[in-house]
Amino acid sequence: MRLKDPNRRKRVNVPPPAGLSDGLKLLREKVYIASLAEALDLTPGAVRKWVEVPAERVVAVAGLSGLLPHDLRPDLYVGYRYIGEKKTK
Repeated sequence: MRLKDPNRRKRVNVPPPAGLSDGLKLLREKVYIASLAEALDLTPGAVRKWVEVPAERVVAVAGLSGLLPHDLRPDLYVGYRYIGEKKTK
């Protein structure tokens, strides 16, 4: 299941609340919180309370949003982005 793209519909650009992790800011730009909450069987209010994506939800959120786990939680998935890529000198 793919989530709705928030860029499909024109919306007011509201900055995210202060104190959010970079991964959660990226996620809020990419998907609707309500769509994500529905896919995770949570309420939108519960997802809006996240300051960072909970560790037990990272893989599910990454699969739904198309983001890499490293983008959501680099503290947990160190170097994940570089698996399988060629190293450059």
